[in-house]
Amino acid sequence: MDTFLQRITRWTWYALFLLTPLLFTPFNYELFEFNKMLFVYALTIMLIVLGVFRKVTSGRPLLLPTPLDIPLFLFLASQVFATMYSIDQHTSIWGYYGRFNGGLISIICYLLLYYLFLYFYRTEDTNRHLMLRIFSVIIAGGIITAVYGIAQHLGIDAHIWVQDVQNRIFSTLGQPNWLAAYLAVILPVSISLLLLNRKSPLIIAVTGGGFISLVLFATKLTEKAAYGICFLLQEQTCSMYGIYLFILGYCAISVFLYKTTIASYIAKRWNLLLLLVSVSSLYLTLLFTKSRSGFIAFWVSYTLFWLLQSISAKKYIPNIKDKRDQLKNLVVQPFFRVTIPLLLITILIGSPFPHIPTLRVTGQTTTSSSVTQTPEEVSIPEETDVLVTDSGDIRKIVWQGAWDAMKARPWLGWGPETFAWVYYRFRPAAHNLTSEWDFLYNKAHNEYLNFAATTGLIGIGSYILIILTTCIWFIRRRVVSFSSDFKQHTMTNGLFAGWFSLLITNFFGFSVVMTNLLFFMIPAMIVLCFRQEKKPESDSSVTSTSAVKIITMIIIGIVGCYFLFTVIVMWFADYHFAKGYAYARDSRYQLAHRELSQAIVFTPEEPLFRSENANTNAALALAAFEQEDATTSAAFIEEALSESATAIATSPYNVSFWKARTRLFYTLSQLDPSFLSSAQTSIEMAEQLAPTDAKISYNAAIIYNALGKNDKAIVTLIKTMELKPNYRDAAWALALIYEEEKNSEESQRWLRYILEKINPEDHEAKEKLGEK
Repeated sequence: MDTFLQRITRWTWYALFLLTPLLFTPFNYELFEFNKMLFVYALTIMLIVLGVFRKVTSGRPLLLPTPLDIPLFLFLASQVFATMYSIDQHTSIWGYYGRFNGGLISIICYLLLYYLFLYFYRTEDTNRHLMLRIFSVIIAGGIITAVYGIAQHLGIDAHIWVQDVQNRIFSTLGQPNWLAAYLAVILPVSISLLLLNRKSPLIIAVTGGGFISLVLFATKLTEKAAYGICFLLQEQTCSMYGIYLFILGYCAISVFLYKTTIASYIAKRWNLLLLLVSVSSLYLTLLFTKSRSGFIAFWVSYTLFWLLQSISAKKYIPNIKDKRDQLKNLVVQPFFRVTIPLLLITILIGSPFPHIPTLRVTGQTTTSSSVTQTPEEVSIPEETDVLVTDSGDIRKIVWQGAWDAMKARPWLGWGPETFAWVYYRFRPAAHNLTSEWDFLYNKAHNEYLNFAATTGLIGIGSYILIILTTCIWFIRRRVVSFSSDFKQHTMTNGLFAGWFSLLITNFFGFSVVMTNLLFFMIPAMIVLCFRQEKKPESDSSVTSTSAVKIITMIIIGIVGCYFLFTVIVMWFADYHFAKGYAYARDSRYQLAHRELSQAIVFTPEEPLFRSENANTNAALALAAFEQEDATTSAAFIEEALSESATAIATSPYNVSFWKARTRLFYTLSQLDPSFLSSAQTSIEMAEQLAPTDAKISYNAAIIYNALGKNDKAIVTLIKTMELKPNYRDAAWALALIYEEEKNSEESQRWLRYILEKINPEDHEAKEKLGEK
């Protein structure tokens, strides 16, 4: 029984590291992070159940002391207390909807996985053999991600995304910087496997399958096959079939190479060459992301890896007569064999930094004619906003807001994952002058400032303590360990260097599911590599009978199935919400109401579902009123008000909910003008929560104008122009309101302001002024 549980457990861990980075679907509100996080939830539940099963059958203690126990406990305690004092406990518990990573539940999952990994594998006879298998699985997941990223650069899915994905790929991670951060971790691990010359048929299979699949795609065979399928099915749209065929073909070829032992045969003869190809493909994909933080993180971690290799070769290899020759064989020659191909790829492809020498043709950018934006997505009325603000400048502004938020509540912060609503309150007015002035920032784009703002000094202090403890413990083990096993040092050096890259990418960005998973799991792997224990005996104190063991396992199994069912329900709730959200944007409100109502049935506690359903009900109430169905209209109004009130009660500091509530009352005011007063109350609450948001201020002025409060509307619009001097819509509204107030002089002044300060070619302003 124990052997059977070990086998299931190993495959569960393999699935965690292999499949998590690959998961995304087109069926959800958030395509990438949501699916990855739910998958981590599900596997954590399975591993907990398996751990209890093994505890019952073997009697081994579940927890053993590890070097990170105190920092991890303090970190968990900081998250729990920060959640208790959060301004939005629902968000702090579950995380920002669609992402979830960073919420209390996700943190608990990562910590449980840390201890479960050590529990399951501390009894293995050969830790190195185990870690080499884990290495192979982690790298295989990275290679599959990289192959899809290369195909993305070649245009396999350019027609799907609004973004220019060929120019900056994001593969299965969803964002270029996230992909780069993930690859920066994987690369040192893959290099260490290359130096170990581990004959891994799995890596050879996915590398060979990827190469063959890319050749088939480049020769347009998958595209032709897709057209053939469309012809047989008599369908007009063939674009998605090409992607499906590529993925299925890749999987089929890789499985064929692996199962027929072709990969094993190749690994025995050309293993080093193909491992170098694997490393090169990972690095090539990193360059295609054009992520500066990922590029810097990799080269820093790469330098650290070879420094650690040099230390290991000099100090920990006994019986060396000529250390210089040994250092040359173990470090210098492998360094040049790996570094030269990477430098050549950098010179040929180009780096994210233009001043680094390159042979790439400049002055041309890769674009796709099929990448388009809908009119709703193109919302840049000011000419000055056409220029994209440098991401570094935007980060400085966001960091300032995060710092101010931390100073306002310094000890426990505002609550885990509440940055989206906290930043509105402390958002510098300078943000209104950037090209992303109306974007919602749910992260500080600096993991450390994000923790400081949301969990205070206690939260960021415990997080930094985890980092410092890991670094100090690793260095001490490296200094005091006199093991002659150089391969063990190579493994831990690769793991530590990859983990260290996260400290850099997190400074310029923030963690996502896969990087956070590796942040907690790599220290567990390093601890396992250093552990020198004999296999412990079963606990002789266990006296429970077989019947008690069976009953206990049945109960735990039922509880585990319940929680797994809950995760599945969450996925289907999001599936219906995504369909309802899309229907609402397409003005198909009956279908939207049906899908959103189904989502609420599955997950009634999610306030986002109710806020969206409230506005859908308002639209349906208006439609029923226009059809002179007063009873139905009244029913929809009542449901809309109830849903909105429930959402606000759950998340009272959620600025998006207050803006949605304002739209709700503004829509209902077409049925009853008295709702405009409620719209005013809602927008004023949004203004209190987001005092520097120019768009909220502008909308407040529009409502004041609708209520006939033009004096207040003018004051609010002038304040809006102070917040955002290039806000064309606000200047235009001022001109119209002054015209309405019979103040032609002020009206003309603001029209001239538009022409002089914002857009000299504004046709509406010219027409108003009588100019041609």
